[in-house]
Amino acid sequence: MIAILGFTAFVVDFGFLVYAQRTLQASADAAAAAGALDLPDDTKGANAALLYSGGASGLNKKTNLPTVTVTSASSCNAALVAQSLPCVTLINKRAGSPTTANLFTVTQQVTVPMFFAKVLGVASVPLTAVAKAGMRGGLRPLNVMVVVDTTASMDSGDSGCGTTGVPGQTRLDCAKLGVRTLLGCVSASGPCNMNPSVDSVGLMIFPGLTGTTPLSRETNCAGDLTSANVRDYNASPVYLIVPFSNDFRTGMVLNGGGSELVQAVDYGHGAGCGTSNYGLESPGGPGTYYAGVISAAQAAFPASGKKQNVIILLSDGDASAASGGSNQCQGAVNSAIAAANADTWVYSVAYGAGNSGCSTDSGAYRNACYAMQHVAQAKGVSPDPTKFYSDSASCASLNSVTQMDQIFAAIARDLTTTRLIP
Repeated sequence: MIAILGFTAFVVDFGFLVYAQRTLQASADAAAAAGALDLPDDTKGANAALLYSGGASGLNKKTNLPTVTVTSASSCNAALVAQSLPCVTLINKRAGSPTTANLFTVTQQVTVPMFFAKVLGVASVPLTAVAKAGMRGGLRPLNVMVVVDTTASMDSGDSGCGTTGVPGQTRLDCAKLGVRTLLGCVSASGPCNMNPSVDSVGLMIFPGLTGTTPLSRETNCAGDLTSANVRDYNASPVYLIVPFSNDFRTGMVLNGGGSELVQAVDYGHGAGCGTSNYGLESPGGPGTYYAGVISAAQAAFPASGKKQNVIILLSDGDASAASGGSNQCQGAVNSAIAAANADTWVYSVAYGAGNSGCSTDSGAYRNACYAMQHVAQAKGVSPDPTKFYSDSASCASLNSVTQMDQIFAAIARDLTTTRLIP
């Protein structure tokens, strides 16, 4: 009988222990990933970890593990630093936390009761699960080229794009807010997005300019652009306003005093700038045509291949420039496909895109919304619906956010997600 009970205990109780351990580990993994997502906010990360834990108030609480204890800690991991994930200064530090961190660790413990093993004197067994997750960013640094539509339509108003800080905000103000969100921090107490230690960001516009002389007017308040500064699409326009740079932030604060990239999108960066006179302008020009700027963005990436290349295109998608030729929307999609085939991620932000337009197209792309949906591309995924965003329910997107700040924050999270560390 003792032998039979022993074998029964081995089968039933050991099987239950294996199941309980995997359940405990799964909830620890979820908690660590959630906590790391909120770094460098140490307290917010701890609260998120507890929410997704297997603890008494956690979303992953299981009835077979009723009394799980949960602890978490932030730390600086040298192996992650070597993989381009630097330790950053923590905010809202908990007692005992270090000054900087790039790793979030969750430890869960529980004591599970035995069944048949009680006969053999084993009433319960303690279990422990440890999960570690690196904070967002790193591992493969980024080259991000942001392409902003600055055609005349961007001067129309939009009061529902998020708080720009600008009275009477236009769609261009909203686009600038989106880029600021990408460069900076989601909120005063939230995690930052692009990491200037490893990530570089550039800025292009369309229509392009006549040359390098008027470029400074897109990054400061020295004077206004006019339509005379804009070059037709068939005459080699200058699309690049700010080349790839990583001077856009100091700690958690945008570097408006020294970064042309910030100056192009931020109204508070220097003397002479105000809410009615700052950064990117939309003086009008030869209409909308974005196939060329997508190709130019792809050509601007360094040849080293050590970073993940990313294009983020914001436009209403209605390509119909007089100088753009026929099938302009399909041409834009073809340019995006070519970029994706070169292993570039192409994000598309449809801003005011309708279910008509693209008047030069005769095929499937006689629809601005449809064209922008198909500009979103990744290698082997054509189109990639996860990389398409829209501010309007009439231009359907899998991504539910519609305000420009929310859209660019979501893109940043998609670019720089957290990952579990073995």
